[in-house]
Formats: sequence, structure tokens, C-alpha cells
Amino acid sequence: MEMREVTVVIGSFVGFQLLFSVASPLFSLAFTPGYSRLPPAKHTEWNSRLVSTVHALIVGLLCLYILWFDDAVNEDPVWGDPRLVKLNVAITCGYLLYDLVLLARNWGTMGDRFFVCHHLAALYAYGYVLTRGVLPYFANFRLISELSTPFVNQRWFFEALSYPRSERLVVVNGVAMAVVFFLVRIAVMPPYYARVVSTLARRPSSGWAWGRSPSGPHTPGAPRVAERPIRIPPAHTEVPSELSTCYNDWLSRGPVISEGGVCSDRGGQTRERVAPPVAPPPTTRVRSNHDPSRAYCDSVLAEQGSCESRAPPFSSKAANP
Repeated sequence: MEMREVTVVIGSFVGFQLLFSVASPLFSLAFTPGYSRLPPAKHTEWNSRLVSTVHALIVGLLCLYILWFDDAVNEDPVWGDPRLVKLNVAITCGYLLYDLVLLARNWGTMGDRFFVCHHLAALYAYGYVLTRGVLPYFANFRLISELSTPFVNQRWFFEALSYPRSERLVVVNGVAMAVVFFLVRIAVMPPYYARVVSTLARRPSSGWAWGRSPSGPHTPGAPRVAERPIRIPPAHTEVPSELSTCYNDWLSRGPVISEGGVCSDRGGQTRERVAPPVAPPPTTRVRSNHDPSRAYCDSVLAEQGSCESRAPPFSSKAANP
């Protein structure tokens, strides 16, 4: 996990904690007169639901932005550039950690084992996104369900303030909650799982080569995963040096793409492809009937670039069979 994601997780945790402890009571007292008449137990849940609403709006809107405008993630749901998705997931992880602390502190009134299991499972799954950058599309898509949370919380606010169910605001919120809940939690299931199936059904074509990611030093920010594809255009696949050079570069510096004579990494940075060194032609030792020492000197000069006065490894008798 990069330092940016760690900072976002910590900042999210601290920010939501301050929102729960400081901002929510002040805001609620200023704009909701009925808040002061609630019992202390409901004050805690009120503040918790207000924080939940803020988190849902931030994460849900960022999720929609990524789905609409992040072409890298949408085109490649497995290895697409996960920077924005990591930001969104880091915010959610900070919120989940804050909520776990809140549940532990108020277990008698708010404790729920299913909530704890849900939060731990989500943290485990999102950990792969933060540490390896894998499956950014699917991780982000699941966060779209948060868009129904503000309407669910608002219904609880109306009930806590004893609003009659026939009140227009209550009715409008109820209808909106039903519509949005259906859209972001039920209607999205077929396209989501269709994308899962289509991704699993993909097979490497003739232009793909697969390799194992190195366990040693790698490009900063490049996630370490078990196997990753290297895209080699068909025009270059018939040239062995094209594949071998870029593959060796990939092993040491991360995945690369061989196009137009350059190797480029996932971030789009290009670097010139260095041609593999050409081995010098093998030196043939020349036998001479006249001067075997001179022939030996010529062979040493061809191999080492210098020739010292020394006896050849074979005698004149051996040189003149």
C-alpha cells in the first residue's frame, strides 16, 4: 500500500470521528430543534447515521464519476489504472474502521455481530485493491449501492422526530428510497455479474504473453501480483528479440508494452528498447606451418585486444603434423 492510500485511510478515520463527535451534534442542534429532546442513546445513533450519510454521498458520487469518466478502469476491469478507485476505497476503509470503533464503544445499544462480519469482510476485500491494485472496476462498482443509504437514514430521522407517515416529506423520501434502492442494489446485479462472466471468459489471444511478476524490487506503485499479461502487438510477435527484450524489461521494472520500437509501462511512460548485446563471432584458431607463435598471437589479439609475448599452447611439431 502506498503512502497516499495510508494517509487517506487515516484521514478518513479521523475525519469521520470528528464529524461524529463534534460536527454532527453542533449541526443538529443548530438546524434540528427536535435533536435536543432525543434520549442519549438516540443521540449516538443520530450522529452515526449523519456520518453514514456524508460517507455515502462522498463515496457514491465518486463511484458514479469513475464509472462514467474513468476509461482506463472501464476498459480493463482487472488491471485498469486504479488511482481514483484506490482513493474511493481508502475513504471507505477509513469509515469502516471508524464504525468498528463506534460499535465496540457502544456495543450495548448498537452492537451487531453481522455488522462486524460485514465490515471485516469488506476490509479484507478492499485490502487487495489498496495493496495490489487488482479488480478496480468491480471494487468501485460495489460502492454504488451506498447511494441508497441517505434515503434510508432520512427515514430513520423522520421516525426519530415523530413525523407522521402521511407527511409529504416522508412520502417523497419513501418513494425516492424505493426507487434508488432498486436501481443501485437490485437493477445493477445483472450487468455487474454479466461483466464478471465476460471478464472470466476472456482468454489471451495471439497477441498476449503471460508472465510471473517478480518478488524483488519493482516499479514504485506497480502492484505485485502472481501473473500479469504483457501486450505484444501481432506485428512484433514474430521477432523473438522484441518479446524477449520487453519481457526482460518487464521482469525488472514492471509490465511493458512493445509498440513502435519502444517499451512502455502501465503508466504510459515509454522507454527506448535496448537491443540485446550481439555476441562476438567465435574466433577460429589458425594453424600455420610457418609461424605457430604468430598464429596464436593473432587469435589472442582477436579475442582480448592485446597480445603478450608468450609461448603458444602448442609446439611447432604439433603445428606441423
